[in-house]
Amino acid sequence: MAEQHKIENRWGGKWDWPIDSGRRLVISDAVMSGGPGRGLAITPWALNRYERVLRLKPGETWLLKRLLALAWTFNGHAYPSFRKMSLESDCSPNTLRKYARRLEELGYIRQVDASNPCDSRKHYSVAGTYAALALCVAADPTSPWAKRHGGALSPEWASTLAFSGPGYESAPAAFDLDWGALNKLTNRHRLVSSAEDDDLSPDDVLSLEAWEEADSYLDAAPE
Repeated sequence: MAEQHKIENRWGGKWDWPIDSGRRLVISDAVMSGGPGRGLAITPWALNRYERVLRLKPGETWLLKRLLALAWTFNGHAYPSFRKMSLESDCSPNTLRKYARRLEELGYIRQVDASNPCDSRKHYSVAGTYAALALCVAADPTSPWAKRHGGALSPEWASTLAFSGPGYESAPAAFDLDWGALNKLTNRHRLVSSAEDDDLSPDDVLSLEAWEEADSYLDAAPE
């Protein structure tokens, strides 16, 4: 329970949105419903699942995971050294800074002022990442959250929810998520589930036109 509470505080705490029919979308509840992740960084499994829905490229996802690992609470900040991270990533510091600017444009991270005026490092709030992930989970009809809470949010409704949590109070973020990618992802999930239920072989599933369409879409994103 202590570990779950720690992860909850890291992945959104009790921050929530009121949604339809009196329901509330609690960020940590949605993000944790897909699994807590493993390892030192403990990044949520949902980040891998919804990478394309978040419009992320692999390099941007890599940097985002590093930033999430540096922010130990939902209210906390990450202050990365791009020079040090370049040694891990085989990317130049300038490339990593370009990725960071892209993540800011998407609203998943935001530069915030350091509490110490003598601290010249760039500080980032990463709370927007968890908010966007919560919307991906809540709009996915195949997610554990949707099954437990009486159905998924419609993408139209999810698109109206702006995030005004830590680091975003003065300028709430609205996220431009790729709902077409989510639809492809859920179709693929249903095909896999159907194959398991009907005891089809992988070759049978791969022969389905819908599977091929979904697979080609998911594999076509640029590196």
